[in-house]
Amino acid sequence: MNRALKALMVISFLLACSAHADGASGQPTPIAPQGLTSLEAGSGKSKVRVTIATYEGGVNEAPARRIRTLTAASHVSLVQEMEIRVGDRRLFVPLSVFSDLTDLRGGSLRVGAKILVLTLSGGDASESYVVTVEFDRERVRRRTLASAMEPKSPLEEARYYTVVVKDE
Repeated sequence: MNRALKALMVISFLLACSAHADGASGQPTPIAPQGLTSLEAGSGKSKVRVTIATYEGGVNEAPARRIRTLTAASHVSLVQEMEIRVGDRRLFVPLSVFSDLTDLRGGSLRVGAKILVLTLSGGDASESYVVTVEFDRERVRRRTLASAMEPKSPLEEARYYTVVVKDE
């Protein structure tokens, strides 16, 4: 093998290792504007997987129209569905967790001892936002939305509770 080819192989290997290390360190994963994107963290019974289904639509379509009224964009990327799995358990994800999210750019997962955190960034320019979804092994607990300019100062907060209905 000639020297140039060996150097190219070494550089390719180092770039691949670098990309893998960035993903493992919590760097945001790009979210596809259309299709499925999966984020994973942990392993074994503690493995967490979030799958986000997005689609691109015209701003005149009903879901896009109710969300996107202040922009001149002709197309917008909308979140159609979100699935959260902890181990083998699929959590119920309330519609209000994702129904107003548009133009997602990236997401990351952080696994804590008791709380797991999904962070999503989206929007564009002055409409940029950060959404944080906190959940545990049983259910989604909290969602906050903040401006990307002040991500630690929530503009919205939703808390989710379990209600047990008994037959009487």
